[in-house]
Amino acid sequence: MKAIQNTRIETDALNKSNLFSDIFGFKLLLPGSAWVEIGDNIKILQKERAKTSGFGLEEALTSAVLSYGCNAVMASGGIDSSLIAAILKKKYDKISMVTAGFSGSPDMVSSHRLADELGADFVGRTLTEEEIPSILRELKELGVYGYNLIIGIGEYAAIEKCADSGITKVLNGLGSDELFFGFARHREVPFDKLELFRESRLKYIGAIDLDRIYKIAGHFKIEVRFPYLDDEVVRSALSMPIAEKDEVYNKKPLRDIAKSLGLSSDLAGRKKKAFQYGTGIMKALDKLAKKEKYKNVGELIKNI
Repeated sequence: MKAIQNTRIETDALNKSNLFSDIFGFKLLLPGSAWVEIGDNIKILQKERAKTSGFGLEEALTSAVLSYGCNAVMASGGIDSSLIAAILKKKYDKISMVTAGFSGSPDMVSSHRLADELGADFVGRTLTEEEIPSILRELKELGVYGYNLIIGIGEYAAIEKCADSGITKVLNGLGSDELFFGFARHREVPFDKLELFRESRLKYIGAIDLDRIYKIAGHFKIEVRFPYLDDEVVRSALSMPIAEKDEVYNKKPLRDIAKSLGLSSDLAGRKKKAFQYGTGIMKALDKLAKKEKYKNVGELIKNI
């Protein structure tokens, strides 16, 4: 909690935010504009949100995306960031799509295609195997540890690219997978346990993902915002009964909105590929571990 508070001061990223989650007695600051509680009473809260939320999902997400006065998005070519980009393009003549990854990686290819389709500026950051150790060392200096180091490599490169390109504020698709069952793990969870699993993922998003991103953003003095964590978007998502979510594991509500905004079926329907694989980072780490004669990636990262 202390780390997040410190990062908030450094980045000024949350100064206008007042959305909180009640997590194990702690008040954890998240981007947005109202109170959203996540806990054992989530079923009751869903019913309340269904009554009090003034927006449907498309309206809520559009309002959230456009509320930040930002025309740049960290893009992977997946539905989460692609939908944000499509919404931005409805307002701004010029938008920037910032993507990091290895040359020819799925994320780089898909993001470039999306930028071409939308007429957006593709701001690419091509990673190389040689620079991975130095990025990992930088992340450790920032207090990023464990599995977060792997995820952090791509985020570090993308946020660094923002700084180099004069982009001071950027949107990020974090939260979509948690709200709309986008993780591979969701497919292993019994259908009647999905609500509980979603709750567990939402409980830790601040302490793990936001903490990591804000540490990196603070280092480069970049403001990162998260439309999917906006209070109305969260309310709208939680108020939708799972039984009514066709193709629940495929984030169909988001894909339908993307298609309604004119995104091609190809891009709106792109299947999720985990960030570390879509960027080619995991492949590079495996290769580097073998080259340095380590047993696995974990041992490589530990010794860097």
